[in-house]
Amino acid sequence: MTLFQKVVIGARVVLGLFFFVSGIIGLLKLASFPASTPQAGKFIDGLIQTGYLFPTLMAIQTACGALLMLGFFVPLVLLVLAPIVVNIVLYQVFLNPSPLGLLLGFVPLLLEAGLAYVYRAAFVALFQIRPEPS
Repeated sequence: MTLFQKVVIGARVVLGLFFFVSGIIGLLKLASFPASTPQAGKFIDGLIQTGYLFPTLMAIQTACGALLMLGFFVPLVLLVLAPIVVNIVLYQVFLNPSPLGLLLGFVPLLLEAGLAYVYRAAFVALFQIRPEPS
């Protein structure tokens, strides 16, 4: 196994662990999500009060985290997680601007972007302007 392969596996496992652990914490309500600003608190409360959105999001994060750690369906998982990662970054930048918050936002973004680049061949068909039906 080359060093590059080890780095890719490490990035995949770290990103998977991040989503798996945060998903389990959210699903089992093991911890509260502290908000540093009133707007952040309203946002999190809104997700929770819908009754379905927050548990669904946490279930998706848990499943995707497990799949990433196991190395199954990695390109599909990266595609599913992309809007979640973007939302995490935007939340941390606009609603929870603290050094730790920015770290929690940009580390997953960098891991996601790096893995998407490594698996870029799997995404080529998605960016065809006029694909032919099969």
